[in-house]
Amino acid sequence: MNTTLRLAVTTTAVGMCSLVLAQDSPAIGKWSGAFQNNAGNTTSITLDIKSVNDGAVTGVGTYATSARRGGTCRGDYPLEGTLKGAELDVRGKGGPAADCNFRVRGTIEGGALKGRFNNTEVTLSK
Repeated sequence: MNTTLRLAVTTTAVGMCSLVLAQDSPAIGKWSGAFQNNAGNTTSITLDIKSVNDGAVTGVGTYATSARRGGTCRGDYPLEGTLKGAELDVRGKGGPAADCNFRVRGTIEGGALKGRFNNTEVTLSK
């Protein structure tokens, strides 16, 4: 086998192994939950983690509440963040006026993600 072909086969095999390992992350999938604030408004959130590669997390967050400055933050937001061990930290940015940003930080424990949505304690489940 010539050197170029051997290098191509090796590179392809390594790339495929990396892809398999990245997609095996326990963070991959949909995480959903809701909470009520002090004013009685309900906020629901879904994190759809699409990929985890070398600790870099990407996905889509869906956020809905009626309590944001009299308006409504709702819709899908691109997510970016990190995963270190079982610790997930992601941010979503967007909204109708580009002012509906959020952050979710927490620990993955089996089928639960326990942590904070901005400054509020929340548990999301798969």
